[in-house]
Amino acid sequence: MSEEYDSNNVYYSPFWPMTIVLAGFILWFGIQIVYLVEQKNTASTQLAQMVPTLQRAQVAQNRLVSLLKDLAETSSKDPYAAQIMKEAEDAGLIRVTPNANAASSAAPTSSNDSTPQSSNQ
Repeated sequence: MSEEYDSNNVYYSPFWPMTIVLAGFILWFGIQIVYLVEQKNTASTQLAQMVPTLQRAQVAQNRLVSLLKDLAETSSKDPYAAQIMKEAEDAGLIRVTPNANAASSAAPTSSNDSTPQSSNQ
């Protein structure tokens, strides 16, 4: 009777556990691909919607730079323009480099400028 319950000869096939694991992996991989394609399409749509705004912002930035350069040139002759330049410099809108001519001394500061500005003047 002990021969009936002897488990030394029992062989379990790895087919079904491996099939279940492989099917789960394929399903997970498919879901990941669907989400990535959806994310790519959303990002492309947002970028396409952003292009006109970026172009208008670039035009506005170029106009501001030319205005500040003109103001810097005028500030050497006009006391009111010099006052506006001083207030713009104090507000952090522009930075003035010493030992440079007035046309190239005014440069607008960008929001991603990593140079620290001195607070003691």
